Amino acid sequence: MNRAFTQGSPLESQTETNPHTSSSSSNLALITIQDWLLLQASQLMSIEAQAIDPTTSLEHYGLDSVAAIGLVAELSEYIGYELPPELLLEYPSIQALAQYCDEIEETVL
Repeated sequence: MNRAFTQGSPLESQTETNPHTSSSSSNLALITIQDWLLLQASQLMSIEAQAIDPTTSLEHYGLDSVAAIGLVAELSEYIGYELPPELLLEYPSIQALAQYCDEIEETVL
């Protein structure tokens, strides 16, 4: 099973299931990635995760290009797929980035 669905998630304590077996499982994967991104972004920018609107560009909160590249590299490791370093330019919000990653998961399997 891919680490994105089992490690570092606030939903980690739930029984492990294949995230691609139903639409609700896919939604669980999306929420898990989004939660992980919120936590990572809040730590990078030294702000509370609750203060970050997942639909707002991370640039709005002060995420610079060097930190953005680092965040994408960490995300690549977390989900187990290589992502282009400039991904936040095309998907600048946490919600957009998480949705992109969820779509990658669906097409890979």
